[in-house]
Amino acid sequence: MLKGLSRQQRKNLTEEVIRANTPGVSNKTLKALVAAGKYPKRFGKVELSNTVRMQLRDAVGAGLSFAGSATGGVIREPGRAKDFTIAVFEEFEVY
Repeated sequence: MLKGLSRQQRKNLTEEVIRANTPGVSNKTLKALVAAGKYPKRFGKVELSNTVRMQLRDAVGAGLSFAGSATGGVIREPGRAKDFTIAVFEEFEVY
């Protein structure tokens, strides 16, 4: 899948992966993290393939979870929503 990517394309894809893993990061912060060595300038082909594969797997899992809820869960019966709680967790790193 990533076999024909040039170095610049891999760099752009690396930036997008970093942005997906750390939402809300600014361009200045991203450049500072790369300069500090927290993230590489560009991932290798194997690293990118593994990362893209993992994100696709997560997306499919989320879709299946939604589909399961739509067929027999809270989404199908919104009256049960009062018994349902959603928690959102975010990991923060201090630099």
